[in-house]
Amino acid sequence: MGLGATQFPPLSLDFDANQPKSQSSLLPAMTAAQFVAIARNKLELASEYIELGDLQGARTLLQKVIASHDPATRQQATTLLSTLVSHS
Repeated sequence: MGLGATQFPPLSLDFDANQPKSQSSLLPAMTAAQFVAIARNKLELASEYIELGDLQGARTLLQKVIASHDPATRQQATTLLSTLVSHS
């Protein structure tokens, strides 16, 4: 080793060496309240998209809400989606 040289351990390119095999096991399950809050946020965001004139963005977001949330939230999203016809 030369003057001023620092000795480093051997380089390892194994990036998963210290990671658990399943990342999903690290994530806690969402509560029903969290799920509802996310749905409300999506509905509010869709309303803001409509106000800004981004009807396609609102339509896409509302369709996702309809496809994946509880019946009450789906109904709200369906109602809001039906208003897009008058904006087109």
